[in-house]
Amino acid sequence: MGKSAKYYLNSAKLLGWDKTAQLDKQRLYLIKKFLFGKKILDVGCGYGLYVDYLSSQGFVSVGVDFVDDFITLARKTKKGKFVKGQARNLPFEKYSFETVLLFDILEHGDDKEILSEAKRVSKKRILAIVPRKVDYQLEQSGVIFRHYLDKSHLREYEKEDIKNLAKKVNLKLIHLEEVHPLYNETIFLSLFEGNIIFKKIIRKIVFLLLPKKIYHTEYFAVFEK
Repeated sequence: MGKSAKYYLNSAKLLGWDKTAQLDKQRLYLIKKFLFGKKILDVGCGYGLYVDYLSSQGFVSVGVDFVDDFITLARKTKKGKFVKGQARNLPFEKYSFETVLLFDILEHGDDKEILSEAKRVSKKRILAIVPRKVDYQLEQSGVIFRHYLDKSHLREYEKEDIKNLAKKVNLKLIHLEEVHPLYNETIFLSLFEGNIIFKKIIRKIVFLLLPKKIYHTEYFAVFEK
């Protein structure tokens, strides 16, 4: 990973994955829909939120992270097993898990190397979430996606990037979809100064006349061996 453990520890609250973070409903839905088997590895588990959830649902769930403080607190407060380690050099034997989670991980390092390592320890399936490039229209308006605040990101992705990555690692890309929507109605309110009630009235009028558009901020991918 490009940034130090201290960077991730200090940035956790700002970026929404500190110890007060909550389970994301859309991510839970995707996990439930595409999870394979009972042995699950969460790479870059942070404080262990999803490892804890999966353990409570009867899965053999393991989290790995290279930040000492994340692992230490997770062991004290969460269910499941937690191991210190790097995404590019996972401390597990081949085929140790049936599904590996790579949520917000590939963009932090050599994505080919990280995905190859996940492939090595997985028997079957890898679920990944990566940041999407900002739509051109939004970029021209000065609007950026929240994940652009994370200076540890080395890249953002388009669909072809993910397809090409799967080919490089010799994995099948069996599912790819846009996730975590940002609605242009929400963006509208942030672009103008003034009374909030007035802005809401104007927004309602505008979107009665013009079609709504959804800007998805991330991609969800399912890879199989």
